[in-house]
Amino acid sequence: MSMSHKFSSKKAAIESELPSFEIAFEKDPEYQDALAKDREEQSGQHPHSVKTCYVDSYFEEIAVHLGDLKNEESEAEIVLGKKMEPPHVGAVVVFDGVAYCAKRSAFKHGDHAEHSVLDTMLGDADLREKGAVLYGTLEPCTKQSRSKWTTSCTELIIARGIRKVFVGSLDNNPLVEGQGIGRLLQEGVEVHFFKPGFANRCRHQNDSFRAQFSNGLAKEIKAVGAFLRNRLDWPSVSFYCRRRSDAKAKWLEAGAEDLGSDALRRFYAEMIETGHLSSDGKTCELSDDFSLCFLKDPSEFVSCYEVDFLRPVDAKSPGNDPTERIGASIIRLMASDGSDSLLASLALKVAGRVPDSDLKTFVENVLTERCRLPKKMDPFKEAAFNALVHHAYRSGSPIVFLIKGDGIAVSNCAARLSKEDALTLENEGWPSLPANPRLMQLLVNCGLVQRSGRGLPSIREVASISVKGYQGWSVVQAAFPKETK
Repeated sequence: MSMSHKFSSKKAAIESELPSFEIAFEKDPEYQDALAKDREEQSGQHPHSVKTCYVDSYFEEIAVHLGDLKNEESEAEIVLGKKMEPPHVGAVVVFDGVAYCAKRSAFKHGDHAEHSVLDTMLGDADLREKGAVLYGTLEPCTKQSRSKWTTSCTELIIARGIRKVFVGSLDNNPLVEGQGIGRLLQEGVEVHFFKPGFANRCRHQNDSFRAQFSNGLAKEIKAVGAFLRNRLDWPSVSFYCRRRSDAKAKWLEAGAEDLGSDALRRFYAEMIETGHLSSDGKTCELSDDFSLCFLKDPSEFVSCYEVDFLRPVDAKSPGNDPTERIGASIIRLMASDGSDSLLASLALKVAGRVPDSDLKTFVENVLTERCRLPKKMDPFKEAAFNALVHHAYRSGSPIVFLIKGDGIAVSNCAARLSKEDALTLENEGWPSLPANPRLMQLLVNCGLVQRSGRGLPSIREVASISVKGYQGWSVVQAAFPKETK
């Protein structure tokens, strides 16, 4: 047997953060307490309680801890012919009063946790006689998933005579999922699962690993990743991913390295599963909504995506072009600088022509002094957001923000509206259902907009809404301040 670090308590072993260790657990007070609780339940003192098996939980916690330990970045496997991120795995074999514990690659680079324990730590020990039990955080691998010269974990477990196995979670590799457990059962091995709390931890340890196999997406994720790497607006992707888990996450000028490979794989898997991305493993197709939200240059795939910022022509500088065209992603426009992000972003784009402080001051003056709004930017932001989610992006007409001497107007192009619909729009505002619901969903996912529709009345209070026909389309405009009749 291997000479590994030895401990007499679970607590000391876990606190060591070592990738492998042995625990002589029988004198550990924590183990003795678990054993006493199990005996108490089995004695019939609690006839209505569900059997907890505290001793099993003692060993499951050790395995989960080992699975939590970080893998080396160089640890990769060839799975289905592709280089894939490996799973996080911890394994514990209880044998003759000692718990032999190891994570993946604890001794040899690439060794599975079960191999680290059974081959390296236990060597030639006869495990049949004293009834060794194995606790593993991930379903053991199969012949189909291992190279022909490497024994799979299921075959190793069977060969070493282990008759009882506890599994933390299934392996999403289609060459393993359910088949490892099935093979053990076929050979008469008793298979149990971790308690729910530990099972959930085992599952979450491998969120990014599972994403590689989600609906068989391994080759698709690799293809879209290669296609999009130089096209993505990384701060927009990072903002979206962070907002999915933290509603208070702030905008950061992040790069690919800040996002991390785990989060990026989960992002690609989500976009493929929701239909925003598709790939046959060689080519890649993007939805308009994905392009608008996450590309540095959305117009590469949405040819008519334009956001124009217009100013009056300066009479003293007749050669000055009054139009600035913005090609930034919609998420960047909406999230790049806090509560008044859209205007701040527009101002930055025209820095040198109209200083951002002057533009911001002008907008606030129009909205507060002339419109007398208690919340300076809210109705204008609502109008801007509605223009973005209701715009017909392939109409050939841009979204326009027009700054005039006495007001601000936001225009967007919609599908041809009937006279009745146009009149309803002018009198009641945009409909609650957006023209681009999938785009709206992406913006809702990262907390930039809500579905409530409560902002529409605030627009109509201070802005005039009009609808005009143009070459088969309807141009909708919200002009601040509201015209008085």
